[in-house]
Amino acid sequence: MALPRAQTSLTRSGSGVLYSTVQLNTADSLSNASRQFFGYGQGSVAPGMTTTSTVTETNLMQASTVGGDASFVATGLSLGFFYPGSKVSLSAADLHDCLDSSIVSWQFNQTVIQLCPAIMAGQGGGVYGVGGTNTTVAAELNNGAGGIFRFSPVVLYPNATFSLIVNWGVSAIAPSAAILMRATFVGSYQNALAAG
Repeated sequence: MALPRAQTSLTRSGSGVLYSTVQLNTADSLSNASRQFFGYGQGSVAPGMTTTSTVTETNLMQASTVGGDASFVATGLSLGFFYPGSKVSLSAADLHDCLDSSIVSWQFNQTVIQLCPAIMAGQGGGVYGVGGTNTTVAAELNNGAGGIFRFSPVVLYPNATFSLIVNWGVSAIAPSAAILMRATFVGSYQNALAAG
């Protein structure tokens, strides 16, 4: 008589990112405003934009879900800012307003969990500094000085609904020009494979 085999599974894992982009427009009053990231997928219109999203705006195929058969284990958050269609980095005033006046929160269905002030979630790399000549000052600011915000692993299951919310306080003002703001979760994809 053969002994029963234990049921086991293997976990396949690979590093990856989830990213989502929204646009802040000059007509937008950011005072007490909020923007939802990851609430749209490719082919739909992102907050603040007028055209449908492609892979350059988000890598989600469906709104608010990882999709597919793999979970995503998020371990870090990066926030990046840039002016659309331009190689000019943000002015100091616009970057200050984006970072110092806002709070980042997770949203799982109706549950909202505050994650960090936006200033703690750096881009992880990029141009940072201010220089100029006697007559002009060239600002090269895109949150490149800060490292990404690390946190305890959060598992986003394939069909679980989630989003990221950025809320601005009463002191926030409208940007001087349209700004693209990108949120990126750093982590790994994992799925279980039956073994034996």
